[in-house]
Amino acid sequence: MKIFLPTDFSDCSKKACVFAASHLPEDFVFTLIHAIHTPQAGATLLINLDEELRSVARENMESLVKELEFIFPAIEFKSIIKFGSVNQVVNEIVSADDLIVVGTTGASGINSVIGSNTSGLIRYAKCPLICIPDSVNPLKQLNKAMFSTDFKNDASIKQLDKLEKLLSILRLKIEVLHVSPSNIIGESIDSNFPEIRMINSIGYDYDMHYTIESDEDL
Repeated sequence: MKIFLPTDFSDCSKKACVFAASHLPEDFVFTLIHAIHTPQAGATLLINLDEELRSVARENMESLVKELEFIFPAIEFKSIIKFGSVNQVVNEIVSADDLIVVGTTGASGINSVIGSNTSGLIRYAKCPLICIPDSVNPLKQLNKAMFSTDFKNDASIKQLDKLEKLLSILRLKIEVLHVSPSNIIGESIDSNFPEIRMINSIGYDYDMHYTIESDEDL
């Protein structure tokens, strides 16, 4: 499997790289991606600015690769530097069978929760994506994965299928969360639902959680 690690060389993005290298098999292909966004300027100034931005990016990338390979000597980290937006650059490179691991931080609105670049990747990425919050210890052992579903459409089954492929690598316990209207009791969600049948067929241990909607939730 190919693992792609978008980076802006911030501490947050470094944590995502450390997380990936710590929790995924060493024989996977790890590739760092840096997208250079060029501001609008005159033609001559733009050429000079592009060269300067590329030079700085190369220095930062070389430094990051050396740091990561010092921490994880068994892993060879590749790197790609391209001009364009993060979404554009990443989606030009990845395929549906790959995995993206990215750090999360931001400024305002939804971006204050997951970061502007990460929020765009979540919406448009071609492949599964793991978001690593800035507050997380990237070396901490993982125990569980939460899967939320309404049991109503095929999309959740497809999502669970992708999750299964990831969990087969990380060996995590699945926590299934279902939010029910107040007139539906949790016991009505049983092993006949496709998602539960799929989990059972995979052979993973899982816990089912039910949350009853309140008036505040509606």
